[in-house]
Amino acid sequence: MLALPSRVTVLEGAPDALTFHRNHVAASIPALIRGAVDSWPALERWKWAYLERHLGDQEFTVAVTPDGRADAPLRLGDAARAGLLSEQAWEYLKTHDPTTMLFVTPCEEKMSISKIASLIRSDDFDEHNPRVHYVQLQNNNLRGEWSSLLGDVDLSFPFARDAFGCEPDAVNVWIGDERSTTSLHKDHYENLYVVVTGKKHFTLYPPTAFPLLYEEPCIPAHYRERADGDTARLELAVDDAAERVPWIQVDPLNPDVFRFPRSVHARPLQVTVSAGEMLYLPALWFHHVQQEPDEEGKCIAVNLWYDMQFGLNWAYYNFMQGMTAQKSRPVM
Repeated sequence: MLALPSRVTVLEGAPDALTFHRNHVAASIPALIRGAVDSWPALERWKWAYLERHLGDQEFTVAVTPDGRADAPLRLGDAARAGLLSEQAWEYLKTHDPTTMLFVTPCEEKMSISKIASLIRSDDFDEHNPRVHYVQLQNNNLRGEWSSLLGDVDLSFPFARDAFGCEPDAVNVWIGDERSTTSLHKDHYENLYVVVTGKKHFTLYPPTAFPLLYEEPCIPAHYRERADGDTARLELAVDDAAERVPWIQVDPLNPDVFRFPRSVHARPLQVTVSAGEMLYLPALWFHHVQQEPDEEGKCIAVNLWYDMQFGLNWAYYNFMQGMTAQKSRPVM
């Protein structure tokens, strides 16, 4: 796709495969699809009471962070000022520039749906030990940990199967509230993203915006539990020996045009996906996601990842990546 549409196209009802492929997949253009999941029982069932009754004492993997930003870039110096560094990370800071960029992954805990519900519904927020909980494990978790809910969704979309030439490779469920955000990134998958409860607010950039978004290699880091007397606190540890993670540095909600001057030319698309709607997000499109909870304080979504075709779009993206590799250094 070489030109950015002025808005996301809205499709009423599931399209036929040929039209969907021609107008959206081949052209790499997003679409908001209404009516494609009207038959899902989940749209009516997925209240806390039903989930707690249906899932019982099963335990699920939950991401835990101090700020709701899992899998996100963070300056080493900013983590220090926030009091998040472990002793190991403080030692690392002594020999490294505080502007060093980290890619921080969450601490993970196992808990029941009742515990998840109580934490998400709670208005209590300890500023001295902040914690945000988000179900966001991207490992086909709806077919794994959460497979008890498969009867509430129909994952068969013939228009997508025929257009992509395959069934979904992974299906994930996401459960959180407005405190959790997803940092700007891309996926090597064709993505059908369905909101079941609440709303999701997407900020989108096409692959052609890559030179404006400053992808940089980041030092891996992770949150972990630290015993502090009788209280468990989150602290950040640096994984300096691990392979660097290339990640977008621009925050579309708070763009730093001094450090990233070319970002002023990036023109995003904004789209809100409400309950019962589906977003087609083409492979390699950059996206940042915010959430708006329903009346129970939660937002739940299901996304289906289909393998992308590594054709012309992939070749063009890699050409741009190579051309900008030496020109995307931020001003420190």
